Amino acid sequence: MGRHWFPEKNVCAVFGIRQPIRNRSIDLSIKCEEQNSYLLALETNAEYEWLKTNLIDIQTNDIWLGGTDHVTEGRWTWIHNNSPWSVTYWAAGEPNDSKGTLNCAIQKQNDGLWYDRSCGEAHAYVCEHAQSNS
Repeated sequence: MGRHWFPEKNVCAVFGIRQPIRNRSIDLSIKCEEQNSYLLALETNAEYEWLKTNLIDIQTNDIWLGGTDHVTEGRWTWIHNNSPWSVTYWAAGEPNDSKGTLNCAIQKQNDGLWYDRSCGEAHAYVCEHAQSNS
């Protein structure tokens, strides 16, 4: 779908089609790892602002964030390095784990805010990988 360089992290974001983060046949974090990358981790305000601004350009209503609170409910960490989230943009009342199984998160196009979701829902995703120095 597209690429974007984040020079402050020396990372390229590669957009993928709508898929669940986890179901019986696919785990997007593994799919990204197979490409020497990881699911999107918005670790700076600049990354968040870029994605918020450009969601309309990638023609999706929402996009997976590469984080989860699966290990400890309410403690959101990035999947690729298990670090806690240092910046968050939760919508009012989120995360709410309203169904008791909302352990993944998306960023919505219409408001740019974050919502917890079931990992089995299908949404677009982004794999990030380090820029080659060659």
